[in-house]
Amino acid sequence: MRVTETSTSCFSDVDYQITIRPRPILQSQDDIIVCVDAVVSTTISVATGFDFYEWNTGEMGATTNSIDINQPGDYTVTVTNNFGCESSLTITALPSDVATIDEIVTQDFRSGDNTAQFIVSGPGDYEFSVDNGPFQDSNFFNSLYKGFHTVRIRDKNGCGTITEEFAVLDYQRFFTPNGDGFHDFWTLDGLTDYPDAIIFIYDRYGKLLHQMAPDGIGWDGTFINAPLPSSTYWFTIKIEGKPLVKGYFALKR
Repeated sequence: MRVTETSTSCFSDVDYQITIRPRPILQSQDDIIVCVDAVVSTTISVATGFDFYEWNTGEMGATTNSIDINQPGDYTVTVTNNFGCESSLTITALPSDVATIDEIVTQDFRSGDNTAQFIVSGPGDYEFSVDNGPFQDSNFFNSLYKGFHTVRIRDKNGCGTITEEFAVLDYQRFFTPNGDGFHDFWTLDGLTDYPDAIIFIYDRYGKLLHQMAPDGIGWDGTFINAPLPSSTYWFTIKIEGKPLVKGYFALKR
């Protein structure tokens, strides 16, 4: 290297050595998943062999190449090697959590082909099962029979499963009130979930025969305690938030 004095233009050549100290090399890492408010912590780590580790969580030390976390976020570690050189790496922990069921949308009164769709929210990746069947990615189920069912919604990242019972409404197409203990009453399974439902039963001429309670045992096929003949009878069901349902069924003796 030449050094020149500006006022006299005198110069001198000087030799010197430059020593290059290597910086520590940290291997980049993919994002990880952390359950929100997890009971069991998740460990994140970088390579061993450096002289010092300092995390943005405040944890530091000569052997602190790993820390336990239980919240999503960005976690940065700065490592120092034996030359005093530093490098930093940020590991991103993305959130996951159990689902929240916002709404269960059912299409009822479809004679065994009723459907249910489960609208959920949450940061996780979810799969669905009805009545202990296999889990599926779709939140839509068909071919559901009347009555009560159970849905399980599982976070694929292992953050938990929620379970909830729901009702599918449908009605018997016939009943046989002969006292043998089978189909003696005309009923609508699942109506106990709708205590304000109003059910009217008519004959084929439109005469009101019976008003049925949602939580009752059903209609026994009588009018003023007198047995009615085998025939087709009609009904209407009013449930708040659902369309008016009209249909018919058979009484067989």
